[in-house]
Amino acid sequence: MMGSVDKAANKNVEYAGFWRRYAASLVDILVSGFLTFILIGIFTIISLVVNDSITGNKTVNPIPIFLVLLSLLITPFTYLTFFWVKKNGQTLGNKLLNIKILSLDHKTITFKHASIRYGILLLEFVIVFYLVNLILGSFLMLDLLLSK
Repeated sequence: MMGSVDKAANKNVEYAGFWRRYAASLVDILVSGFLTFILIGIFTIISLVVNDSITGNKTVNPIPIFLVLLSLLITPFTYLTFFWVKKNGQTLGNKLLNIKILSLDHKTITFKHASIRYGILLLEFVIVFYLVNLILGSFLMLDLLLSK
């Protein structure tokens, strides 16, 4: 069925290059990171206030720390899927650089496709993060071994 997409419609589509998509992703990371930062700040303040009023202790409660970690996953997911599905396939970064995320039939993607897309982004992030840590860890271990 993929071959049955109207080829005439594809001639009017201009695909964004790597650097435009990269710049749009950076804008989206900054916006999503800012929203996550605000949410983490709110959870931390709530934790301090609740813990102080209950125990008189000015320490951070571990339950809001779980919410903080959860917000690191939920905030980018909500931001991206909302804009991909409800706002014509354009996040703020995409809108700034005139990029649209569309399905093969040139319509806005569905929530299912947006969720799969986010899952792939998350998997890519985890793999890259793991590889960077593995490489940096190897160099640090080598440096420690050579310095003795």
